[in-house]
Amino acid sequence: MKATSLIYPNVQKPLTVFGLPPILMGLVAGAAVLPYGVCMALDAQAFSLPSLLLSFAAGTYYVVTRNRADVHYANLILYAPKPWKGKKHRTLIAGRPLDRKERG
Repeated sequence: MKATSLIYPNVQKPLTVFGLPPILMGLVAGAAVLPYGVCMALDAQAFSLPSLLLSFAAGTYYVVTRNRADVHYANLILYAPKPWKGKKHRTLIAGRPLDRKERG
């Protein structure tokens, strides 16, 4: 008889809030506060709570669908792009392309 594993599958799953990583949920909640603040600043308290709830629901739906399509969606939007990486044509300092073959 085999011994039971000490590693439980539920421990290996990442922490999520409504199916999103906590940092994405924080960004959605922070973005949902913006229309609420605008409504409060414009003295439209009747629209503040509905705008908060609608923007939170719409933002959550949008980010959940994007996160399901690409699991690394949080990494794509949170990390700064590196313009010095991923060039299709790398060139030397003198300006001559690397993929050019020597004629001889």
